[in-house]
Amino acid sequence: MPVEVPPHVQEILGPYPELLEQWKAQIALPCMQEPGWSGTLKRYLDSIYLRRVASEHCRLIEGKTERPGPELTAAIEAALQLHTGMARQRIEHLSDPWWRADSHEWNGIAEYHDPEFLRRLAHHCIAHDDPFSPESIHAREWLEDLQSGGTYEVTKIATGEVVNTFTTEGTRQASARRN
Repeated sequence: MPVEVPPHVQEILGPYPELLEQWKAQIALPCMQEPGWSGTLKRYLDSIYLRRVASEHCRLIEGKTERPGPELTAAIEAALQLHTGMARQRIEHLSDPWWRADSHEWNGIAEYHDPEFLRRLAHHCIAHDDPFSPESIHAREWLEDLQSGGTYEVTKIATGEVVNTFTTEGTRQASARRN
């Protein structure tokens, strides 16, 4: 099904055909029409976000990305050795202009250049690889709750401030498990 491209999206992403095609593919996903995805759809129509994506795309093409020094690079590599999937995930994320644009809100790029963060992430990933770890069980329970549907608030732990509220419709199967 062809996707209609709003003029502001064409203006921002038009000079970068690959980004425009990626945008169309995302907008065409059936989930984008579901009520719970309105925040994602809103982001994909947000001029500020799209300009950030285009900017990150240009930075990647021009090679104007972060270049840590040798000591920091060695510490990053050591941390990445702790979990096999982390290096691949880090490369995928840091080379994706959409991810990079998303990460501006929470300093994701800086975190991927922080050896301490990467060590904590490795230990977190290792715990989630064990299906019987408390972290893994908690994640499964949380996903089951989301699949059951409801309204959820995302809060900052330090301040208790609500930063986002979203509603999921849930599936019949998940709702039955919860009852």
